[in-house]
Formats: sequence, structure tokens, C-alpha cells
Amino acid sequence: MQLATLGFAQVHAIAYSHPGLLDAQSPDKPKTTAMSQSQSDPPFTPKQGQYLAFIHAYTCINARPPAEADMQHFFGVTPPTIHQMVLTLERAGFIQRTPGAARSIKVIVPPESLQVLHRPEADSS
Repeated sequence: MQLATLGFAQVHAIAYSHPGLLDAQSPDKPKTTAMSQSQSDPPFTPKQGQYLAFIHAYTCINARPPAEADMQHFFGVTPPTIHQMVLTLERAGFIQRTPGAARSIKVIVPPESLQVLHRPEADSS
């Protein structure tokens, strides 16, 4: 991951330093809400960040995106909760999905701006 970032910085140092310049130079690549924010101020909430980190990590480890059931199992929440979060992330421009295709979630947020994934706290009751 770091090597890819370094390689990009060497090829396109100005655009890497100023993400807005890359979008101005590449009219065929639309600028997303997630990419227009600085890395120090993530555009998503901590909870959204955990979902994005999970989707990214799961995709890297399993070579395919997670199903909503995989997220439900990891986070220990109900199917409607997972589905609403997926819809929220999609509306905000943090992920893309292909309608009607299973396991089609793709994280749009640059990996370097994602949070560290933490295992949800077990209910102590």
C-alpha cells in the first residue's frame, strides 16, 4: 500500500500533494466527496470509518468484497442496520455498488485515509 503511494508521488508529485489538481487534470475521473477532504479531517464519522475499514480489509484478505451478512457477523448488528449503513455510505460517495450484483461493494475512499479496524466491544451484560 505504501509503495503504491510512494510510486504515485514520484510520478505525479504535484497532484499527490494537492489532490484537487489531479481531478482538474483528469476530467474523465469525477471528484468524489470522500476524496475532496483532507486526510487530517476524515469526511466520515468514526462508525462509518469502521465499516469502510472492514470492507477494505475484508476485500484485501478474501480477494472479494464482503456480503452484508459478513458485516452483520463482524459488527454484531441486525441486517437492517447493516443495510442502512451501506445505503448511507453509498449516498455519501464513500462506496460504490453494482445494482443487482452480490458482493459488489467497492470503497472509494483512499486507503491511507481509512481508520484502523477495531473489533467491536462484546456486550458485557
